[in-house]
Amino acid sequence: MSKLLARFSTITSGASEAVMRMHLAGQMVSQSMQAVQRAVSQLPERERNVVELRFGINGEAPTPLRETGRRLGLSAERVRQLEEQALAT
Repeated sequence: MSKLLARFSTITSGASEAVMRMHLAGQMVSQSMQAVQRAVSQLPERERNVVELRFGINGEAPTPLRETGRRLGLSAERVRQLEEQALAT
């Protein structure tokens, strides 16, 4: 019985470590997303709209170049240019 309890203790200790690592990773991702959202919010409106659609920021799925252009009333080439400008900032 003591061997079984020792083994259980080892397993639960490892599980607790894994849960702690997952929690910390989740916090890091959350902080990174907040930093991205702050940076994107500083962009001019057209660039911000392009980046949000293209990269799926704000909970949306990433949008292809042509679809982004269609939604914003822009050519795919103009979307590409605005995306390039935004990423160079």
